Amino acid sequence: MKTNEHTKLRILLLLCFLFTVITNQGQNRDLERNLGFSSPHIGVFSKWKNLDIDFKYTNKGNRINYYLKSSEIIKQSLDSIVWQYLDTLSGNFHPAAKKEYTYDSNGNFNVGITFHWDDSASKWIWDVKEEYTFDTNGNLTLRIDYEWDENTSKWVWVYKEEFTYDKNGILTLRIDYEWDEYSSKWIGNYKFEFIHDSNDNFTLSIVYDWDETSSKWVGVEKEEYIYDNNFVLNDLLIPSELLSGSPNIFLEHKVTERTYYKFDINSDKWVYNFKEKYYYSDRNITNTVCTSIQEFKVYPNPSTDYINIDYPNNNEPVTIEIYDYLGRMVYRDNGVKINNIYVGHLNRGYYLCKIIYKDQVFKTKIILQ
Repeated sequence: MKTNEHTKLRILLLLCFLFTVITNQGQNRDLERNLGFSSPHIGVFSKWKNLDIDFKYTNKGNRINYYLKSSEIIKQSLDSIVWQYLDTLSGNFHPAAKKEYTYDSNGNFNVGITFHWDDSASKWIWDVKEEYTFDTNGNLTLRIDYEWDENTSKWVWVYKEEFTYDKNGILTLRIDYEWDEYSSKWIGNYKFEFIHDSNDNFTLSIVYDWDETSSKWVGVEKEEYIYDNNFVLNDLLIPSELLSGSPNIFLEHKVTERTYYKFDINSDKWVYNFKEKYYYSDRNITNTVCTSIQEFKVYPNPSTDYINIDYPNNNEPVTIEIYDYLGRMVYRDNGVKINNIYVGHLNRGYYLCKIIYKDQVFKTKIILQ
């Protein structure tokens, strides 16, 4: 059952996540680099021992405190974020919301709990909870969202997402469910299918909606892609906005055509909606240092925990970006001198590594296993 309450809960969880990522990637990037860690998302920091840090930032009356565990281990896990608002009358900060994080033995973030502050009771009150389950390769296989029921003092199921991957760790299926408290069972919401060809090109995606009347999945939209396998990623000049799309259709070869369909429930058939054709031309690149693409090396590939990056002059700064298969940036460091990157916290599967060196852009696929 799709309710406004469930929609509000999803929005709250999304805002908490986006606020966390944006804050961590933006205003505290310089401080993190000075301290020696570089992580573009909530997770595990490395390289330090016996470190107690309380990050405090003030921006338009808001302050965020980052509490980090301190111990003899090398990893430093982010345990909580506290949001505080500024009382303009007293000039003091007061607690508003909090999110706590826990991790499994492999360092995967597996539980997140969001609280709100109760002024009258002077204590934190549970709001929502997220639980994540991973397979042996570190791929996310299950996410469940809960909300706290103050009447029963229990966590109540709200939303569930299930993920399926192929042998190479590429996402092939995602199914979303909502909990129906009246029937006490999970009801289908959306289903996403992803198809790839033998060259690992993303060729087909299909979105379905659950029809409660017929109790079956009904098509909503479908996209098909055609590629020219004579050209690989490094043969192409692609605007950055397209490289960060979802899914990343430029990860392998040159895409030439995209066809979009809508499902007609009256005829029970897919109906053509529109088509995109991609046109390319030869272009001479001037004012660049002529460096052979072979001089850029990313290894080992496949990798497990670390990747090494070699380029013509390792003492000069570069910008390094890593994108997952859905086009989401999972790592970025700008203007750094670095040749060793920790990737052990990322899910296993295919990624796009983009290195910007002077006026050159090198792109390559990396595999984590």
